[in-house]
Amino acid sequence: MSDPLTVLMVEDSEDDALLVLRELRRGGFEVTWERVQTANALRTALVNRRWDVIISDYRLPGFDARAALALFSKVSWIYRLLWCRAPSAKLQPLP
Repeated sequence: MSDPLTVLMVEDSEDDALLVLRELRRGGFEVTWERVQTANALRTALVNRRWDVIISDYRLPGFDARAALALFSKVSWIYRLLWCRAPSAKLQPLP
């Protein structure tokens, strides 16, 4: 049986998001997910649902992981933000 996992992805590339999802599923997770690309969409997603993990691209057009982290600090839940820097595709936590 797969472990359930709710994932919010701050990612402008659908292909990159699908690669991450594939790896999570290969790792044994049953993933429910949403992808956002803007600060407003991120704010809405944070208010509408509690996420198990949030994975963020570091740079998006007009938005980045540090701005996402600033938004996270305004919600009542504590999240750990993971960001990916291409081309290594290694997940690295922000300090």
